[in-house]
Amino acid sequence: MGDVKEIILSVLRTAVKIMLTVLVVVVIYRGTQFGYEIGYRVFSEEPVSQGEGRDITVTITEGMSSSEIADLLEEEGVIRSALVFKLQNRLSSYKTTMKAGTYTLSTSMTNDEIMEALSSGADEE
Repeated sequence: MGDVKEIILSVLRTAVKIMLTVLVVVVIYRGTQFGYEIGYRVFSEEPVSQGEGRDITVTITEGMSSSEIADLLEEEGVIRSALVFKLQNRLSSYKTTMKAGTYTLSTSMTNDEIMEALSSGADEE
């Protein structure tokens, strides 16, 4: 009876080790896949719309962080991904130059063009 119990425990330990190994491999694979996708998009993100696009007016208030600006732009439909915009902004020369104001942005603008517009100052009313 003792040998059977040891065999069952051994099989269970082996099964748990296999499941944990599979779990670790899946997590590493998915993490790598996500990292590659985000990294690729940081350097090749397309505008929301091709062609003319549509104009969207957004207001950046004094004291908004670049993260809050990215969230607002995604919410308004100006950009595809706030995360990608945040990463691009951190890697750009615009990271500390975006200014408060009201802007008319187009869905056909790239993220770099949007950062440039937000750094040049608000639209004249």
